[in-house]
Amino acid sequence: PWAYQYLALLAAVGLARRGDPRSAAAALDTCRLILAATYFWSGIQKLNTSFVAEVYPWVMEPALVHLPADTAAWAATQGWAAGGVECGLGLALLVRWLRPLAVLGVAGMHATLLY
Repeated sequence: PWAYQYLALLAAVGLARRGDPRSAAAALDTCRLILAATYFWSGIQKLNTSFVAEVYPWVMEPALVHLPADTAAWAATQGWAAGGVECGLGLALLVRWLRPLAVLGVAGMHATLLY
């Protein structure tokens, strides 16, 4: 699936007319839509019992050991929220005034996953 995403991004940028600001803006808007749709769909895919019961606790385990016990116990039960937050971040990327917060949220999500 990532190959299709990269191909679509490359096509959007590659088909833009050189030197035309409106074409460049349209290409960036297309790339923004592709990225937002990817995050939204990824969040939708996480809204299932398998992710909540198995994947989310496994992925979050390294980060949760550094939290106080009560906070870690609460955070371990937030698997459903993870998918909803990712969907929200995808939609927020499409709203101009929410975009800076969405970028910070996406960066924080990826930093947590990399940890």
